[in-house]
Amino acid sequence: TTNGSAPSWGTVAPAGLTLLSTVTASGVTTVLVDDGFDSTYDSYVLIASSMQASANGTTLLMRLKIGGSVITSQTYYYRSIVLNSNDSGNTMASNQGTGTNEVNLVDNMRSRSYHSVDLELKFNNPSSTTLNHNWSMSAVGNNEDNRLGTHIGGGTNKTLAAMTGVQLKPSGGTLSGTFRLYGVTK
Repeated sequence: TTNGSAPSWGTVAPAGLTLLSTVTASGVTTVLVDDGFDSTYDSYVLIASSMQASANGTTLLMRLKIGGSVITSQTYYYRSIVLNSNDSGNTMASNQGTGTNEVNLVDNMRSRSYHSVDLELKFNNPSSTTLNHNWSMSAVGNNEDNRLGTHIGGGTNKTLAAMTGVQLKPSGGTLSGTFRLYGVTK
């Protein structure tokens, strides 16, 4: 990095991304990332790294903060595919929700100290008050049956107001990890 005249060493965001906020969670029941979503950028990326659940079989759930409130009404629609693999073979599963009050992002998280899940969520036009709020996601981590699970999917929320945040929570127990929100350079 440079201050205009002298170089210095530091952490640089991935090309085209500007770090807006970081939330470090340890043993919490809810993570709210709501510092940074506005009209400055058209697209945002939330990267959750080294997420760990305190209980086996935990599902990672998501709700959006729209119009100043976390939306708990049945306005979420989503689909995802999970490819599970281990030494004995591969299986594929799917998740979907039509008019639900939250989104299932990752199923069957394990609670072992050496298992974690990494997740990337992408949002476009969160400041729009005339478009549904769409997202896409990808995640990888160990599932409850000791399989490596790769998750891909997306969805929408039909609430027409500006989106200002994302709430992540475990279906039971607690959650730990680092959650970084980036703005995508126009």
